[in-house]
Amino acid sequence: MPKASGPEELTAAPELLTRGPQGTGPRRLTLLPIASSALADLTGDDRTWWQTQAARFTAEDSSTGLASGMTWDILEFEAANLMDGRRTPAEIASLLEAGLGVEVDAAFVSQLAKILAARKLVALP
Repeated sequence: MPKASGPEELTAAPELLTRGPQGTGPRRLTLLPIASSALADLTGDDRTWWQTQAARFTAEDSSTGLASGMTWDILEFEAANLMDGRRTPAEIASLLEAGLGVEVDAAFVSQLAKILAARKLVALP
């Protein structure tokens, strides 16, 4: 007669139980979306960079005046959402490119993280 056994123990593969190394990338410290008032008083190079990106990622339908594609607000939200402290700026840039179809690089993500960190919205490694 077969031996009765208890509930089967379920275990995940070891590689699924381990997460990426801590402290390799920026980590969000705030809930999303980030209020525009938190960044309203940017100055100098940070303000110039922010405005340049906002203009770069404004896809407006000329007939309606409404956003029709990738906007700066969406990109900023998604980038900040990926800032979990485990992903490097290069990994975040790659995920943004794959998921949203935008061309950004690690320097872009690093600059965004630096500006958000100055506002205490993101922690840098």
